[in-house]
Amino acid sequence: MITGKGGAPAPGFQGLHLPERGVLRRVVPLWLALPDLRRYVLGYEEAHFVHGGAGALYVFLRGRKPGRTP
Repeated sequence: MITGKGGAPAPGFQGLHLPERGVLRRVVPLWLALPDLRRYVLGYEEAHFVHGGAGALYVFLRGRKPGRTP
């Protein structure tokens, strides 16, 4: 999951006033811990440098139990 690092604005967005930077990087872990998602998420960790490093997360999902519907 790519969250970004909250760096410089992308081309075409210069001059756009954004009060916060790196919002997704801060809130995605909070979302993954919510009760509705926690039952699907085993955990997460920062991605390896070649996969985005601090701007990305590995999210580990629980597998389905045999015979169980979503």
